[in-house]
Amino acid sequence: MAFFTREHQQLAFTFMIVLSLGAFSVRSLLGEGGSEGMVSGPGTRAPASYSPAQFSGELAETSKFKDDLTMDLSCQDSLNSQKTLSAQEVAGGFIQLSGKTCAFERGQDVEITNVANGFTASVFKIGDSQYQTDLIPVIKGDNSIRVRVPQKNGKYYEYSFKVLGRF
Repeated sequence: MAFFTREHQQLAFTFMIVLSLGAFSVRSLLGEGGSEGMVSGPGTRAPASYSPAQFSGELAETSKFKDDLTMDLSCQDSLNSQKTLSAQEVAGGFIQLSGKTCAFERGQDVEITNVANGFTASVFKIGDSQYQTDLIPVIKGDNSIRVRVPQKNGKYYEYSFKVLGRF
């Protein structure tokens, strides 16, 4: 009987492949190469969009596809926890909200959702009390935008407004 049967050879070969893949995985987790193009630690996220004022030429033309809306979000605790804002009409397929809020000072997150299509925006902290969202897609016609700002008492101050997509 041979010491290494065909089954032993196959097991040894499989073991070597698994060992090689495991070593590669550990090496990449420890940061020793192979991480080009990967996002690094916390705090490196930024809005996926850009401010057209920072660019010129062909890139600035994309501003016709989005509308910038400024909205300051109150952080005052109030008995009236809902506020309806006036409707906005937009010509592009996206909106981007920005403004002031004190929610970040409290370590809390602002929630902004387009109820019409279910899209929940990423809200980015800019400076100490400023925020900016990524691009929020709007559909043609009525879009209800819901903004929820957490309060000290654990409840939410809620804003809502309509965006009318005219494109």
